[in-house]
Amino acid sequence: MAQSRSSRAPRAAAAARGACSRAGAEVVLVARDAVALAAICTDTWGCEVRPNETKDAFQPWHWVVIPMIGLTMVEIFYLEELAEDCAQDKVYEFFFCGPSLPITKAVGSPVNPMAIK
Repeated sequence: MAQSRSSRAPRAAAAARGACSRAGAEVVLVARDAVALAAICTDTWGCEVRPNETKDAFQPWHWVVIPMIGLTMVEIFYLEELAEDCAQDKVYEFFFCGPSLPITKAVGSPVNPMAIK
């Protein structure tokens, strides 16, 4: 059964307060060296260590992986139903497709994500 948005609210509120630690500088090195890595997707609002590891930049992860490595980054994914489906049939491999909206001169857009098993 799918969760309602209200049941996800406490985790979203914690993420908004910066309670979640995510990718930091050490992950940038892995991303740089992983030739087959196409994207990083998270279930939080930001793919960042919070609070920032440096005072020199706000969200330094974005500053490095998007323009310097060219990595696609997708945030705020709802992954619970996919995780439940994988656990139920014990199949953890799938084709992921997340086409973005074709907006000229845009730096980001919503996606229509699909996991096809």
